[in-house]
Amino acid sequence: MPNTVRRCGDRGYLKLLRQNGEPGIMFQLPTCDDDAQEVQSIIGRSVASNLRLPERHKPFMISRKHATITCLRANGRNVYTIVDNESTNGTFVEDVNIPSVGGRVLAGDEIVSFGGPRTCIDRDGLKFDNPYQFRFIISRGLAQVGSTSDAPVNCASTRCIDEILQCSVCHDAVVDAHVLPCSHNFCGECILKWHDTLKNKNQGTTCPNCRAPYAAEPTPNPSLDKLYELTVQPRMPLRERRSRDDRVAKSVRARNARDKKKMCKRLLRSALMSPDIVNLLVGRQAPA
Repeated sequence: MPNTVRRCGDRGYLKLLRQNGEPGIMFQLPTCDDDAQEVQSIIGRSVASNLRLPERHKPFMISRKHATITCLRANGRNVYTIVDNESTNGTFVEDVNIPSVGGRVLAGDEIVSFGGPRTCIDRDGLKFDNPYQFRFIISRGLAQVGSTSDAPVNCASTRCIDEILQCSVCHDAVVDAHVLPCSHNFCGECILKWHDTLKNKNQGTTCPNCRAPYAAEPTPNPSLDKLYELTVQPRMPLRERRSRDDRVAKSVRARNARDKKKMCKRLLRSALMSPDIVNLLVGRQAPA
């Protein structure tokens, strides 16, 4: 029997481009159906955004509600448009700054960058690659059941795995996974930086994802790293594997340096509490 076909409306995706040019995580944008003629997706650094962009790469590049991508239903097809929400640093499609009124229709296979063009210049006049570059992809027409395609996979189980293995701080695949009591997982380097920043500001520690408060430090979750190795890593090109290995090594080095720093602080506090140091601080001479 020939494969049966089902109609799935045109689906839009934003595929994160890493700074080395290799593709990263893919985000599926909301799609119109027969009941909804217009669906909007807010992109920005606000926690209320549909696609939240992290701030750890280049702070202040992204506005809270930076841009809006709208899916419109027209003549049985989905049409995607993007408009800038009067952001501070602009929204660019193929390095062209799009207006805040009218916007631009996305036809597919365009590079969309938020907070500046693909190559930006910092305050010191140095050039750097925009970390918020995405390739907009459209999967059109009919999807054939049982057939393979180069279009993005729409399998619910695959999307579920991608969501589990994605760090909501850096929006990349989780590396050196750490878990919070609320069961949300993050890259070790990402969540420990988040934790230390809140502690240094004397603020209560909360999950970056659901904002649930927690007391204990994030806990390593090697099971999630193993899940990635079993489900995703075998299908990765060699270059991407090497890039991930570099990220793992960097995260482990940062965690080890953090642990050494904490140990030094504990030793320093212990030394300061010795009787000789206490007597010196209060102006008394230690007994002979």
